[in-house]
Amino acid sequence: MIDIRAAWCMFTGCRPLHGPLHTFAGATLIALLLAWMVFSYRAQLQRATGRTRIRQAPSFMPMLAGSLIGTWSHVLLDSFLYMDIMPLWPLTANPLFRTLDPGTVYMLCILSFLPATGIYCYRHRKRGNGHVQAALRD
Repeated sequence: MIDIRAAWCMFTGCRPLHGPLHTFAGATLIALLLAWMVFSYRAQLQRATGRTRIRQAPSFMPMLAGSLIGTWSHVLLDSFLYMDIMPLWPLTANPLFRTLDPGTVYMLCILSFLPATGIYCYRHRKRGNGHVQAALRD
C-alpha cells in the first residue's frame, strides 16, 4: 500500500518518487485504513486464510499492530535507501539516508525472511497435525 504512489510516479514521471506515504505520518494513516479494512472484512478473510491454516485474531488491536509494524518498517527500510524520502515529516531532511549500505538493508530483509518462513512452516505443520488428530478422534 505504501508504494502505490511510487508505482504511479514510476509510470507517469511525477516527482518526487516517494511522497507523503513514505513518512511515518502517512504510514500511520495507511496502517489505520488497512487495519480498518481488514477488520471490516475479517469474516471473508478468515475463510480464505483458513485454507492456508493461518489463524487471524478477530480483534482490531492485533490488526492495527500488524499494520503499523508493516508500514513503519517499510518507511524505515526505504529511508536508508532513498534520498527523497522524508520519514520525519514535517522535517524535510532524511537523516537515515545511506547510514546503512543498501546491501546491508537488503541482507537484513533476506535474513528476516528466512526465520519468518521457518516459523510459518512450523506453525502451518503444527496446525495441520492438530486437524488430523482431531479428525481421527471423531
